[in-house]
Order: sequence, then C-alpha cells, then structure tokens
Amino acid sequence: MNPAGHPQAVFLSYSRLDMAAARRIADALAAFDVEVWFDQDGLEGGDAWDQKIRRQIKECALFIPVISANTQAQREGYFRLEWKLAEERTHLMADGTSFLLPVAIDETPATGALVPESFLKTQWTRLPRGVPGTAFVERVRALLEKPQHAALPAAGRPELKIAGQPEKRVVGIAMAVALLIAAGGWFWLQRPGAKPSVPDAAANPALSAKSIAVLPFTNMSEDKENGYFADGVQEDILTSLQNIGDLQVISRTSVGQYRDTKKTIRQIGVELGVAYVLEGSVQRAGDTVRVTGQLIDARTEGHVWAQHYDRAVALKDIFAVQTALAEEIASALKAKLSPGEKSRLERAPTTNTAAYDNYLRAREILNNEGRNLDTLTRAEPLFQSAVDLDPNFAAAWGELAVIQTPLYRRAGDKTRPEKARRAIETMERLAPDDPETWLKLATYYLAPYAMDYARSDGYLERAARALPNNGLVALLQAEADRRNGRAVDVLVHYRKAYELDRRNSLMRTVLFGWLLDIRRYDEVVRLEREDPGSDGYYLALLPFYERGSTREMDAWFATHPEANSDALSTWRFFTGNAAEYIKLLDEARQRSATGMLRPGDQIMYANALTALGETVRAQELARAIEARRKAEPDNLAPDPGLLILLGEKQAAIDTAEAARAAEQKAGINRNLVRGGWDIAFILAQTGEKDRAVAEFARLLKIPSGLNVYIIRNSWALKAMQGYPPFEALLNDPKNNAPLL
Repeated sequence: MNPAGHPQAVFLSYSRLDMAAARRIADALAAFDVEVWFDQDGLEGGDAWDQKIRRQIKECALFIPVISANTQAQREGYFRLEWKLAEERTHLMADGTSFLLPVAIDETPATGALVPESFLKTQWTRLPRGVPGTAFVERVRALLEKPQHAALPAAGRPELKIAGQPEKRVVGIAMAVALLIAAGGWFWLQRPGAKPSVPDAAANPALSAKSIAVLPFTNMSEDKENGYFADGVQEDILTSLQNIGDLQVISRTSVGQYRDTKKTIRQIGVELGVAYVLEGSVQRAGDTVRVTGQLIDARTEGHVWAQHYDRAVALKDIFAVQTALAEEIASALKAKLSPGEKSRLERAPTTNTAAYDNYLRAREILNNEGRNLDTLTRAEPLFQSAVDLDPNFAAAWGELAVIQTPLYRRAGDKTRPEKARRAIETMERLAPDDPETWLKLATYYLAPYAMDYARSDGYLERAARALPNNGLVALLQAEADRRNGRAVDVLVHYRKAYELDRRNSLMRTVLFGWLLDIRRYDEVVRLEREDPGSDGYYLALLPFYERGSTREMDAWFATHPEANSDALSTWRFFTGNAAEYIKLLDEARQRSATGMLRPGDQIMYANALTALGETVRAQELARAIEARRKAEPDNLAPDPGLLILLGEKQAAIDTAEAARAAEQKAGINRNLVRGGWDIAFILAQTGEKDRAVAEFARLLKIPSGLNVYIIRNSWALKAMQGYPPFEALLNDPKNNAPLL
C-alpha cells in the first residue's frame, strides 16, 4: 500500500479478482504523477492494516471503486466495507463536491448494480478490462486540481466510455522509404556507444529481495569453440528463472557486459539493482558436461550456499542440471513456485542433443552478431535442423516463427508468412501453457502479415500475469499499445520495462524515444541527469527538439567519433544538411559488401541530390530503382517518393493515400507510416500546400515522431517555407508542447 498523507491522492477500491485491471488503472495514473493508494498485496487484513485503510479513505481526494461482474457476484468482501466508508464520507461533504468516480471494467449495468446508492447518483466511466486512455487520466487530474467543482452528472445520463482515445492514433516510427527516415524510435535505436545506465545505490529503485542476475558462464572446455554451449546453458537457466513470476531476473542483454569483468560482486549488484548474483561455469568433454555455480548475496558478498553447486552429467541430462540449479536458486530466494511453474521448469525442451546443439548455435549467432539479413539467413537452417531432428522441440519452433518477420521485411520473401504461421501453430500445440509460447504468439500477431492486435493483447495479458517482473513482457505490451493507439499505456509499459531492467540499453532507448515523441522533454532531462552512466547524448539532442538548436548535437558528434553512421546520417537529415547526408551515404556504400545502398536509402539519396540541384543524377537513380522494382513486382511495392522523382505526381498522391487507407483498415501499425509522414510530404511536393498543412497539423497532435524543427529543416519542404499557414503551424507553441 502506498504511504498515506498526500491530500491529492486517489484511493482505488477493487475486488481481488479484478487486481489485474486495477493495477492497469493505478499504473496509468502513477505514470502521470498521480498518487494512488492501491493495495497490491492481495488485500491481506489485520487491525493495523484495517486502520490504515480507514484513514486513507478519510484522507483521499478521490475514491475510485472498480465495478465488474466479479463485484456483482461477491455479496461479501472487504471492498464492500471500503465502499460503505466512502459513501459515509460523502454525507459530510458539501453539495457539488466531486469525490466518487465509479469505474466499470465490463458491461455491468448501473441498473440493479450491487453498489451504494451514492454510486448510482454519479456518472460511471467505462474502461473495458481496466484499460485507461488519456481522457480518463486527464479527467482524474482535473478533479484533483479542482476538487470542489460541480458534481459529476447523475446516473441515467449517457455514460462516459473511454477505451483508448482513437482520435489520438499513434502513427508509426519506422523508416519511411519514400521521402524520409522516421525520427522517433528508429533514430534512437541507431545511436552508437549507448552506455547502459549505471545507477548507484541511492538511484536504484527499491531493491527486491527476490532479484537476481545470472552472469555469463565461463567456458572451461578445452575446446574454446564450445563457448556457445556455455552461453546457451547460462541463458536457459536465466530464462527458467524469468519464468518464475515471483522472481525479478535481469535480462541477458544487461548481464552480457560482465563477461570476464574485474568488478566486485557488490559493485555488480549495485549497478544492476539486484540482491543476488549467480556465477557459473560449464565444461564440456565429448558427451559429458560439468556445470558449477555459486549464488552470492551481492549486498554482503557472502555465499548463500555453503558449497559451490557442482554437477557432472551425461550431455543428455543437461536439462536436469539446469532445472535443479534453478529450483535451488528459487528455494534460496524464497520464491513461490506455482504447480504450473514447477511443471514447466522440470520439462526438458528436447530429448535430442544434436537438435539442442543446433538450437544453441543458431541462438548464439543472433545474440552475438545481431539480427540482420546475413545472421538470420545463417541461423534459419540451424533452427530448421533442430525441429527436423526433434519435431517436438517447441522452443526451436518458436524461434523459427519469429525470425520470419525480419526475413519477410528485409528479403521481401512472400513465403515467410506461411512459414511463420506453421511454426507458431506447432509451438502452441506443443507447449500451450508456456509463457514463452504466449510471448512468441503475441509477437506473431503483431507481425505485418498477421496484425491481429486483439489476439496479441490476449496473449500478452496472460504472459503479464504469469511473468509480472519480466521486462520483455512490458516492452511487448508497449509495442502492442502503440499499434492500438493507447498512448498512456505505452508510457506506463515503457517505464515499467525500464524500471525492471535499467541496464538494458534497449529499455532506456525506447523509453527516451517515446518521451521525445510525446514531447515530455523535462522527463528526459531528469532521467538523463539521474543516470551516472550517461554520455550526454540526450542532453545534447534536447535543445534541437525544444528550440531547434543544432550546436549541442554537432558538438556531441564531434567528440564521439565512434558514432553510428546511421545516427549521424539521420541527424544530417533532421538538420537539412543534404551535402553531408550524401557524403555519409557514399561512405556507407563503399563499406557495403554489395556496393549498394538499401532501397529506402537510395530514394533518400536521390531526394538529397534533387535538393542540391543535381536533378539529372537523381532521375537516373530513380529510373534504376524503378527498373529493379518492375523486375521484382512481388517484392518491391510502388513508392510515392520514387514516383515524385519520376514526375508522376498524381500517382504519388494516389499511392500515399492508398497506404493511409490500408493503415486505417488494418488499425494502428507502426510499420505502415505512409498514411502519415509520406502523404504530408508528398502533398507538399506536389503543390497541395493547404492539404499538406492539414496533414502536418494532424501529425503534430499525435505521437508521430515528427517535431516542428524536423519539419522546418526538411530539404523536401523548401517550397512550403514562407507560406503563411505553414509558418503559423510551426510557430504555434502548442505544436511543441507535451502531448500527454
């Protein structure tokens, strides 16, 4: 229970059966600095606890009862006492005081509802499954800021239904291959040398006594090529622990930097924000494997086990060792294991050691070298071999399913969707009750060839219940929220992912990127300054976003020669420096094994040439791209930016508008950006100035990744400069004010 005493706090009252929905509401409000008194401990009683509840109901500024079919079915429960106490308090209040804000999380009707009479006299808000939108959060904040304003409308009037605020649809943040590179998340992922945060003990969130980091295992084998096997054992133990909902386990990405580290366990514990650290080694000789491990209390550097864990077994029994080690760790940390968790922990992923070996080799390629066309192409046959050797190897089927999406995007292979479908359905059939299956299914249904967001949400909800401390689940929830236009929830889940795994640079990158998209610049500054490991990147970038200053970011790149070339070229695009942009892409082409640019970069390159007056070169490049497109019509779609270069202006507009129609039909999808950025720029380039201004105005009202200074500097918008409505739009302070 959050501490009492704040006069503007909200008290959230709910049935224990509705805890998941109540938590969503509490998290959304807390994300916007609303103090919420919310019992997260299962509503366990006691005299002291009872007195605390009574005091908080007496002191809170707003009382939110969560109403559902569950509360209807429960004729007796502590929440009913809370409701009566809240109603009694209303009797002491002046008329017109807003204190009650009933929230129904399903279709439970007000008529005949088993609630106090005062609840029926107040307008209900409906939040299906407890999913709040921006309007709900703003409503709560307004009531807290003006607690004595007119009472809410009585029941019987139209109910306020807030399910996600469709008018604030989240437009994608990926590469727009026509006229520009997307800003937002894509830019943040390009930044080089991004140092993970290194919190000190004071900056850490409250340390959980059930938090642990599994450091990379040492490869003790004579054959040093067996390093992939040691890493595989470590990752599987880490994953097994992550699948125990009562534990908080730091991700593989975050612990990877501690391979061969000279830092003390105490220092590692402080940096990762964990109470315990597991060190281990693997020695493989033929068909025999020896696994050792030592569990250390990072706060004292004392060994939890009197002796090191040390088991030598036949290779085929390696899974039994992993299970035993995970169970001993869970026991030492006093983690509760549900029957389902115990069953999954003891289930061997495969009985075929050759299949497991291929699986580990493929995973090592992707973990160590990243996911690009080359590594994915090398990993796929290894995963395929694993399932050929053991058709019941669910985890390998899952990996085979998820790599189809990037292969589909990068290779344009139309066979990929069917391969993904077969693989994911096989995994679900083999391991329907495994949270890892739910995560893979959620990922599949977010793919561009599936786009079934309702099913993705369902699987993510199951995974979140099973794995409440898993940062990856929160990250995927944020991704699903973006697709569905749930901007408030995006922030809630990105923040949660970051808090659960601060050392993971991806968690930091996506949170900061989203904060920039919603223009919460003050929070970016605060988080950056709180981070002792900050390299000053975001502090240098913010002056550009806030007031268009390029000096700070130019200085940052000058002092960071290791900067990723993609990030630097994107910065040159943001600042409208076409000459430097072309120079960087020329250097990239020289480094490329094929001597060619990516298709999207080629079109951007041609647009930059046009901006510099090199129209002939730009059109030559455009004709070459079009010739390739016609040779591969199934893989390369018509591009509005290319059509502009070829002088086909109306065709460019039609293509962009068709893409927007597809986006609207499919729902929110961050990968379908032509309905946003492309059409605005295309309209501007074809002389449709008023329509372009209207489109930019729409984009600046949603988290589109666009910023007024990116628009102002764009070399594609020279014709718009000086046009009064365009200048008025960019000069309006509201268009660079926080969105949420």
